[in-house]
Amino acid sequence: MVVIRSFSHNRQFYLLSKSCILFIILLIFFGLITFDDIQQKNSNQNDHNPEIFDSQGAAKRALATPLLFIGGSPRSGTTLLRVLLDSHPSIRCGAETHVLQNLMILYWRLSLPYEKIRLKLAGIDQNLLYSAMRNFMLEIIQNHQKKFVDMKTKDILYCNKDPLLMNNAIVIQKLFPKAKFIHIVRDGRAVVNSLIKRQVIISNFNLSDYGDCLKRWNRMVSSMNYQCSRISKSCLTIHYEQLILNPKYWMSVVLKFIGVPWNDSILKHDQLIKSGRIQLSLLERSTEQVIKPINLDALTSWVKSFPFEMRSKIDSIAPMLKHFGYDPHSYPPDYGRVDEFVLRNMEEMKQQSMIWAKREKKVIDGRKDIRKKLNEINQNIHVLNDRFEEEHKSVNEDLIEYG
Repeated sequence: MVVIRSFSHNRQFYLLSKSCILFIILLIFFGLITFDDIQQKNSNQNDHNPEIFDSQGAAKRALATPLLFIGGSPRSGTTLLRVLLDSHPSIRCGAETHVLQNLMILYWRLSLPYEKIRLKLAGIDQNLLYSAMRNFMLEIIQNHQKKFVDMKTKDILYCNKDPLLMNNAIVIQKLFPKAKFIHIVRDGRAVVNSLIKRQVIISNFNLSDYGDCLKRWNRMVSSMNYQCSRISKSCLTIHYEQLILNPKYWMSVVLKFIGVPWNDSILKHDQLIKSGRIQLSLLERSTEQVIKPINLDALTSWVKSFPFEMRSKIDSIAPMLKHFGYDPHSYPPDYGRVDEFVLRNMEEMKQQSMIWAKREKKVIDGRKDIRKKLNEINQNIHVLNDRFEEEHKSVNEDLIEYG
């Protein structure tokens, strides 16, 4: 019995140690920490606002902080919108954190009746939970892009672009009463075509079935639309198609909504990306698209790939298309007139097509290299797991033999 208990403890310690080592390897690999950071952790604690360690001060700061959240279905233009906003000297968004969405999943788990009773017995009420979430979210949003913030700029508006957070807009608005939200929508047929073409994995989406993806898109945007409608004074809905057809007009609408003055740098995002002022993640599937000037390449390219047999079923499968003002029976749809600025972009891109093709390839190759390294790490973990299982089996056999 002593042997079995000892082995169980060793196994738990082994698994915990392995997880910690893998986490540190990933942080080092992505450049989030260095070996010097590990050695000098204590000396760098003053880099963050000391007010964050004072619960009352932190709560006041969080409640008083105006934030912006960009949400929508994946492949709807959320990355383009955040890059355009990142071009403004007074706005900082940054790449998707992935952390905040997982935090909301944990929040809903802790909201289950059984979990709420357990929390209450532990002395954790809703106010304490909200306070902890506020401080955590604010720390992530403001500091994950610290090196891209010009500290000389006053009154920086921080924003977050984790698209699926739009499903939690009502809760987030309770956490941050001064926050505003932008819900960007795109023709669901184009969204689904992009998801399938680029094999963008979303939970429960069957990427081999257009009909299933359209149903799930419809359900997703219906939920997001409901969230936005419940906080209508703090939430603005815009259309991807209108944004790329008339970027100056619609970005002026967005800036007016969030209370930030116009700046011409908004329409120069590709130049700012090239200069390194805007943060991009190679793992985001939109990166190779948003490095280019605003263009119409993706506007109606989905039409030729959309299954003909789906056209007669579209009303019943995706009624939210009509709700958002799209004509479900037009192929290609008429999304409206295009601005001269965008037409000039298209002409310049055509003249420099070889240059843009090389830049796009560089991004795609960079993503492949990262995924290759991640796969190697996963393979090493699998080898360790297999070896552990073999040792586990051997120990069990010994226990049985000498039991």
